[in-house]
Amino acid sequence: LATFLAAGPLGALCVTDDEGRLVAVPARILDEHGGTLRVELAAADLTSTFEQPRRGCVVADTFESYEGIRGVIARGPAAPAGGVAPHLIVALTMARTATFSFADDRQGPKVLRQ
Repeated sequence: LATFLAAGPLGALCVTDDEGRLVAVPARILDEHGGTLRVELAAADLTSTFEQPRRGCVVADTFESYEGIRGVIARGPAAPAGGVAPHLIVALTMARTATFSFADDRQGPKVLRQ
């Protein structure tokens, strides 16, 4: 998992906004330290969504082919962690993490932390 996260995979950060709508924002994992992911967002127009901590989920993957898809899903509290629009940074504390790989569909997802 650490090697995968260190490669800076692309994906999305998903949170619920003030009106209760699910918002998915393109994102890139910058790093992981002590169970916290730092994620760079690629959407300047959502600055106000991240002015306060929220529950969030990061989904990131890498692939060269369908059979080669590998990824991670992490959820937990998400809070602003710096950056300047359009490159805001959010810190997500990983309360629950699961990895997935399409290389061997028979095994299903592997839950790493609950």
